[in-house]
Amino acid sequence: MENREKLLEAFDEVGIIIENYANADDIDLREYIEDSMQFISAIVAIEDKFDIEIPEEMYLVDSFSSLNALNNIINHLILGEMSYDGFKGGD
Repeated sequence: MENREKLLEAFDEVGIIIENYANADDIDLREYIEDSMQFISAIVAIEDKFDIEIPEEMYLVDSFSSLNALNNIINHLILGEMSYDGFKGGD
């Protein structure tokens, strides 16, 4: 399973339902995350799903602005290539 699919599963598990994503190049996650509780729940679900720890410095909605940006962050964390030091997630 691709990381993108695992991310969508994690969102689904906390009640963030993203439909019609199959043909989308990217998804603005800010349109789906309704409040801070849902945001934190999503972080915990993602950490559990990928067995990673997202640095607290990244607990910002801007870090989760799009599915592609978040997928990029997850990939860097999985590979152990990331420290927060200014990483914005959009490269």
